[in-house]
Amino acid sequence: MGNSLSIATTVLRLPFIVLDDGLTLVRHSLGLNKPNAFLEENFAPVKQELESDIVEIQGEIPQDIDGMYCRNGPNPQFPPNGPHHWFDGDGMVHGVRVVNGTARYVNKYIKTEKYVLENAAKKPLFGGLSNFSRPLPFISYMLNTVWTVIKHKASGRKKRFFPTTTNTALRFFNGRLLALMEAWLPYQLQVPSLETVGEYDFNGQLRHPMTAHPKLDPKTGELFFFGARIEKPQVLYSVLSADGKLLSTVTIRLEVPVLMHDFAMTEHYIIVMDLPLTARIERLLKGEPLFAFEQDRPSRFGVLPKYAKSDSEIQWFESGSCFVFHTLNAYEEEVTQEDGSKATVVVLYGCRAARTDAFFSSVGGGVDEDYTPRLYRWGFNMTTGEVTEEEVAPFYAEFPTINENLMGRRNRYAYAAWMSDRIELASKGLLKFDLQTNSVTKLEYGQNLTGGEAVFIPRVAAQDEDDGYLAGFVYDKTKDTSCFYLVDAKTMATVCRAWLPQRVPYGFHGTWVGAEQIANQQ
Repeated sequence: MGNSLSIATTVLRLPFIVLDDGLTLVRHSLGLNKPNAFLEENFAPVKQELESDIVEIQGEIPQDIDGMYCRNGPNPQFPPNGPHHWFDGDGMVHGVRVVNGTARYVNKYIKTEKYVLENAAKKPLFGGLSNFSRPLPFISYMLNTVWTVIKHKASGRKKRFFPTTTNTALRFFNGRLLALMEAWLPYQLQVPSLETVGEYDFNGQLRHPMTAHPKLDPKTGELFFFGARIEKPQVLYSVLSADGKLLSTVTIRLEVPVLMHDFAMTEHYIIVMDLPLTARIERLLKGEPLFAFEQDRPSRFGVLPKYAKSDSEIQWFESGSCFVFHTLNAYEEEVTQEDGSKATVVVLYGCRAARTDAFFSSVGGGVDEDYTPRLYRWGFNMTTGEVTEEEVAPFYAEFPTINENLMGRRNRYAYAAWMSDRIELASKGLLKFDLQTNSVTKLEYGQNLTGGEAVFIPRVAAQDEDDGYLAGFVYDKTKDTSCFYLVDAKTMATVCRAWLPQRVPYGFHGTWVGAEQIANQQ
C-alpha cells in the first residue's frame, strides 16, 4: 500500500516538476537566472589556442628537466544554453614543454566528437552534469544523445557515440598520451603539439568506460582501471598488459549505482570504494537530483586480488559514511597480532570528507566542515576483517600526489593542494606530508595567488624518494594571468615562476611526459 501511494504521488507531481523545469530553462534563455560561479573569474573559459615561447621567468628553470607538463580541464567552447556545472566544459589541455632551461606554452581543445558536432553547429547541442539534477533536462539530454546515435548509424559510422567532454585527467601509457573522462573511452593526443589523434579503444578491446584515474604499476608496466555504471549497480574492472593487450575484465556487483571517481592499487590488490553518493532514477522522477549523498549508508571498501577471475574473490570492509574523490596511494604491510600470528593489512591513503555535494551547490557561500576533505589513513586487516581509520593531519587537502615510481608500494612522502576553502575550489598553496614522522611542510603561494593540483617530476638520477620537483599552474588574480610554477619537492621552496601568454582556468588533473616518452610515442 505504501509503495503504491508513493508511486501515485510521484506520477501526480511529475507534470508540475516538468513545468517548473521548463520555466527554469526559459529564465536561463532570457538571461534571468543568477550568475553562474563556474563561468566567472578564473573558472571562465579562454578562447584562444596558442603556442608561444615563455620569456618572463622569475627564477631559473633547472637544466635537468626535459619533458612536458600537461594539465586537463573544462573549457566550454560556447556559452551554455541551460544550467552549467564546472564538470561540463569541453576538455582543453594546457602544456609547458621544458628543455635546456627554456619553456614553451601550448593549449588545445580535445577534439571529441561532441566538440566537432557543436563546433559545426556553432552552439551547444548537449548538456552535462546539471542535466542529471531534474527530470526535464535529463530527458532532453537523453533525447539529444539518442538522436545523435541514430544519425551516426544512418551515416554509416560504426563507432559508438557518447557526448564525452574528456576534460578530467591524462595518463601516458604504451607510447600514447591519453585524455580521460570516466564516462567514456580515452582520446589520444600528440605531444608536444597536443593535437587530437582520436578516440582510442585499444584496437577494439575496450568495451566499457575508463576511469579518469587508471593506475600504472611501475614494476610491471600494466594498467589497472575500472568503469562505473550509473544505470546498473556494478563496476567493470580491467587489466591491460604493458603492451596494451586486454588481460581480463571482472564485473563487481554493488547494491546500488554509485558515483565512483577513483580507486587504489597495491602490489597484489585493488581497492574499490562503494561510497554513499548514489545514483537513483526514482529520485529524479520526484524532482530530486539523480545523484545524492545518503548520510545513513555506510562506506564500503572492496579489496580484490589484482588478477581476480570474478568478484567472488572480493573482501568487503565497512566504515562510517564518508566520501573520497581522490586516493593518494595504497600498499600492504605485515603485522603481528595479539596471538602472535601474522596478518596482511592493506593500507589506503585518501582525501576524506564526512559528506559531499556532487553539484557544489554552495559555491559562493560559507564553509561547511563536513565537506572539507583531509588526508586519512585506512587499514583493512585481511585476516580479521577489522578496519582502522585515522586523520593524518588537520589540513584541508585535495588533489593528492606522490612520486609515482612508488605507486602501489609503501611511500614516505605525499603532496596535496592546500585548499583555501570548499567554496573557491582552488588552493592557496601546497602541503608535503612526511608519513613516517607525521610532520607537514607548507608552501603558501602568496596574496591573490591560487592554484590546483601539482604533479611530481622525478629528478634525473634521483637518490631519494622526494628528489624532484612539483609542477602546476598558479593564477594571479591581480594580473588576471597564470604562471607555470615549479617547486623543489624536497625543500618545498619555490624554484621558478614562468608567466604564460594567457590565463589558465582552474582545471583538474595533469601529468608529466618525459623526453624519452615524447621521442618514442606512437
